[in-house]
Amino acid sequence: AQRNVRATLPFGGPFAPQTVNERDVRQAHIRFGVRIDASATSSTFRALKMYSRMISGGMSSPLFQDIRDKRGLCYGVGAGCETNSDRGAFIASISTDPARIMEAIDAIHGVFGQYKADAALLAQEKRSWLGENLITLCNPGSIMSRAIGGVAIYGYPRTPEEIQAEVDSVTIDNVTQAVEKHLLDRSRYMYAYVVPKGTKI
Repeated sequence: AQRNVRATLPFGGPFAPQTVNERDVRQAHIRFGVRIDASATSSTFRALKMYSRMISGGMSSPLFQDIRDKRGLCYGVGAGCETNSDRGAFIASISTDPARIMEAIDAIHGVFGQYKADAALLAQEKRSWLGENLITLCNPGSIMSRAIGGVAIYGYPRTPEEIQAEVDSVTIDNVTQAVEKHLLDRSRYMYAYVVPKGTKI
């Protein structure tokens, strides 16, 4: 069974802010996000992409540590940016106990706002990203994949030097401003659930 609730986004246009699919599953699978009205080449989107890595960059990341290790809400949790040439989205996903759905969502939103001014975390993630940038040069498949992505988004394959300059250009003020503008207003988010039959959202 599927239940949709129709509404209007603050920036106009119809959408389903909550879509619920009931299936023969044990856990609740949740995916939610907010549309980013900025191109992939903009400083805003670069800052949000960096922030997604800051809070969701692996097992030591704030999102993993807070949601899984401290609260025991899930096995895996993540957040990231989906990129298009003219706009994108910031999206989080988690699988959790159906009885703890809202607790999990509230906790993730809490992490979204908590680290927006963490300069040390930004510096750490920059080092990680630049390391990955160099590692891709050792793998022909990674080189081609990055080149194709560059053509699709930027119109041309970017060099490692261009990518490094882009990463270096992101400041903690950029991150803070982008998070405050795009991620903290929960009324702008859309939610999709796959839940056990009979689960109340």
